Amino acid sequence: MARTQRFFRSGLIIIFILLVVAAGYFFIRRFTGPGLDPLAAVPREAGLVVKLNHPGRLLSGLNSTNEIWGGLLNTAGPGTFLNSLNEADSLLVAIGYEELLDEASIYLAVADDSLGAALSIIFNWPSGAAVDYLDRVLVRFSGRALHRKKIDLKGLRGYQLLDSTGTYCYFAIGHGLCMISGQRQMLESSASRISEGSSLPETALFEKVAATSGRKVDANIFINFNYVPALASRLFSPSYLAERVLLPDFGSWSEIDLLVKNDELLLNGYTETIDTAGQFLSLFRQQVPQKIEVTRILPYNTSCLLSFGISDMESFYHDNGAYLDKPGVFPDRSAKLADLERRAGPNLQQYMTSWIGNEIAIAVINPHLEDPYNNTFMAIHAADVELAAEKLKSLAVSSSSYVYRDYVIRQIPFRDLLPVLFGRVFSAVRENYYTRIEDYIVFANSGRSLENLINIFLSGKTLEQNENFKGFTDNVADESNLFCYYSIRNSTQELEKILAGPLAGFVRDNQGIVGNFEALAVQFKALNKMYFTSVYARYNKDYVKEDLSIWKAYLDAPVYGQPYFVKDHRTNNLKIVAFDTLTNMYLIDHDGNIEWKLNIGEKVISDVHTVDYYRNGKIQYLFNTTNRIYLIDLLGRDVEGYPVTLRAKATNGLAVFDYDNNRDYRIMLACEDDRVYNFDIRGKKIDGWKNPMAKGRITKPVQFLRDHGKDYIIIADEEGNVRITDRKGRDRINLKTTFLNAAHSEFYVNETNSKGIFITTDRTGKLVYIKDNGRIETTDFGEFNQDHYFLYEDFDNRGGKDFIYLDGNKLYVYDRFKNVMFTHTFENEIHSMPMIIPVSAREKLIGIVSRESGKIYLFDRQGNLLSTPDHIGKTRMLIGSLRRDGQLNMIVGSGNTIYNYYFR
Repeated sequence: MARTQRFFRSGLIIIFILLVVAAGYFFIRRFTGPGLDPLAAVPREAGLVVKLNHPGRLLSGLNSTNEIWGGLLNTAGPGTFLNSLNEADSLLVAIGYEELLDEASIYLAVADDSLGAALSIIFNWPSGAAVDYLDRVLVRFSGRALHRKKIDLKGLRGYQLLDSTGTYCYFAIGHGLCMISGQRQMLESSASRISEGSSLPETALFEKVAATSGRKVDANIFINFNYVPALASRLFSPSYLAERVLLPDFGSWSEIDLLVKNDELLLNGYTETIDTAGQFLSLFRQQVPQKIEVTRILPYNTSCLLSFGISDMESFYHDNGAYLDKPGVFPDRSAKLADLERRAGPNLQQYMTSWIGNEIAIAVINPHLEDPYNNTFMAIHAADVELAAEKLKSLAVSSSSYVYRDYVIRQIPFRDLLPVLFGRVFSAVRENYYTRIEDYIVFANSGRSLENLINIFLSGKTLEQNENFKGFTDNVADESNLFCYYSIRNSTQELEKILAGPLAGFVRDNQGIVGNFEALAVQFKALNKMYFTSVYARYNKDYVKEDLSIWKAYLDAPVYGQPYFVKDHRTNNLKIVAFDTLTNMYLIDHDGNIEWKLNIGEKVISDVHTVDYYRNGKIQYLFNTTNRIYLIDLLGRDVEGYPVTLRAKATNGLAVFDYDNNRDYRIMLACEDDRVYNFDIRGKKIDGWKNPMAKGRITKPVQFLRDHGKDYIIIADEEGNVRITDRKGRDRINLKTTFLNAAHSEFYVNETNSKGIFITTDRTGKLVYIKDNGRIETTDFGEFNQDHYFLYEDFDNRGGKDFIYLDGNKLYVYDRFKNVMFTHTFENEIHSMPMIIPVSAREKLIGIVSRESGKIYLFDRQGNLLSTPDHIGKTRMLIGSLRRDGQLNMIVGSGNTIYNYYFR
């Protein structure tokens, strides 16, 4: 934050000086002779030069209606700077000098120096303007004492402004110019250009793009690509640049005209290259721009896309190879390519390129997963998909081939094949798993990544169907040679990580404002013997939140309780039972269709259990309200003899036990008399059951556990008292020491040690071991409140149960030895039980739903968050395969809607 404030404070001081000089200029301009063009003082090493045209008019327009400006005024750092700028502008207007800035032009130059990215401002200076006047006004604006010190700058009058903390800024005056910067080195470079009369690098190319500059635009932006890599090293974090070289020999000069709209930034211009230097953009000089088609197969949540449009693949591949072999572009590529051909055969390049059509793209999806390795894809358009399949199959390993949902997935066993062939921009895809989707061959780092891509493609959730993307790309040309799309809104956390210095601080401190910048698109296409260049960004507070669900089922009223999976005995598929607040019960099929709706007349207080009433393989749905027990069949009809009316109101949800797995069910529930009752599947009371009584109201379902051939019925009341009986309801364990069971802690058979046969927690969070003789022992995991949740599961699949606590807004996961596996802090308190989700034979996840925020959280064993902010829900979630085809679905309710998401 401090670095951000210092950066913008320096800019603020510079603008103040500029405005004061402009005021002086108003008085004496009629006595002023012509000075040098400010462009003559731009440092040669400047990578970015911005000419602001009529800045006063621009500032006035921004303040009147511009949403982007309004958003930035509320940010930390830039907000202070921009509000002060408005005050300074208002001062000039008040004293009648507003026409100054309407007529002036200001040059901003950004370059790399020893201290980082440096900014200087250059503008015409009237002869005879008093430097002392600057001091007085700066003191007024800064509210502190400043003093000026002369410095020598190669014939220019140079000054250093200081306060008690050190240097405020530097400025120099001469040849009708004033130059201001926070770094002395920038002014020295400007002085050198003036004294030597030297030109900018590659002057002919600069003049060529400068000739295309627009006149009635807010700004003209010039980019010298020779210095962009050095600037990038200052703007991006060292960890991000560790294996990257940004834009090496990309081009020469760009000129881009800026128009600022209410909620858009529109930039259009031209870029030029030195053909003989083999600059990257020159590879497209003979390539006809192509339509961007890959969006029809990429997922809706693609956050970054880079697409190459190619009309002649053979010539492009040849030229690209020559570019990659240039010194500094891809070290050791020739040796790596030779090694690949030695292992794969001399026809490797022909097999990998002979079938390629008009587009090559790389895309990253789901930045919230924080796992780019498994979420990066390279998609290559195939001019002949059958030829592509034939050539690639000859390179693939047959043992790695398998079919997923009718798509064949294979692997080519040569690591780094794609970046060696096509360039380091594709270095994120190294393992070469591939499949065919329509007329594209898609590569990824794992078969599972391709499975996820296939699932999303089959759901129809593609990028071209994303409403926000469609609206955004209405302002983007359909055809290009090079197209880059970056979703800023979905990548603010990533931006903070990859940027450095003040930019990272700005993103961190202003994520809400940054998130309103929806996306950025950059395009290049060969046109008029140059490269037409366009940049487009949109500020969109009314962004439509993406609905990532495969389907939605709408109920008549908000979902009550949670949805439940039930089996369809006719097809073996899963269906969903749900209830709403109007006491309607729904059966929803695997496609989201509501098969029937039945009004129960009361709110359900139990889970929905599936039973086989007739013992013939047909499934029915069992649950209870406070007054009745219901048993509903697949067609929505009451089973004979149901509903069963209770003689007293039930206080808990029923539990169903099938002791010997012979469908001789026992139904247990508690009533207002604090006794537990036992019924058979026909709703008849069980003879010999003792109707055990608790000390307090029983609100949790009764539990059944078995250990060493003995059955235990565990009854816990809402006050935390525990009673343990046998199948007849007779006391089996009499506790020698009382403890209060935590309200959200169930009982488990102890598999960790020999301290007791059962495990649970008390209301302080202590782990409680219950012995078969009634004695208890405790283990302390720390302080927890009485409403904590506790799970005892083998979460990491390493054998032995783990200990999982959810307490308020903190999740704690311990292994069997009490070592912390990971913790997580939520933005609000969680009031629902965590769940363990087996997603494969070797992997489980922890799933948590925040009813308050509507967010879904999924954690793997390392504590990585696998869900995204676009997954929403407020009920307990279900994870399972609706069609029993291996594809996992996540079912969750929110409002009056049941959502089905592809899980992976």
